[in-house]
Amino acid sequence: MTREEQREYMRAWRERHPNYYKDYGAKYRAENPDYYRNYRAAHPEYRASIIRAKQQRAIRQKTIKESLRCKSCGELDIAKLHFHHKNPREKERTIGQVWGHWSDEHLLKEIVKCEVLCLQCHFALHKRIGRQGITIDE
Repeated sequence: MTREEQREYMRAWRERHPNYYKDYGAKYRAENPDYYRNYRAAHPEYRASIIRAKQQRAIRQKTIKESLRCKSCGELDIAKLHFHHKNPREKERTIGQVWGHWSDEHLLKEIVKCEVLCLQCHFALHKRIGRQGITIDE
């Protein structure tokens, strides 16, 4: 059986048995209610490694944000900086939704699609866009 035939066979099997894995997991959890609790207790380093990775990513991403400034007025306070997508149709998500969740590379790709504006400049820009229907380039 070729690789493509195996894939097709498994795809057809999953269509015939849509709840197999879902049912199996529920059955296993019902039979072993303490499994997850015991696993976490026996492997504290796993949770610690996840927390450590998130903290390191937060530090790296804070460093990214500290290197930015408002395009209009030059504001440097990171608490006041916002990301304005130049073309809203190109954005995958807003930067605020993914900050701290996406990898640094993926986040930087999304930031490149944006202009950095402070809160006041961002609000003023959207006020002008709403009134006049202009774009950022105008």
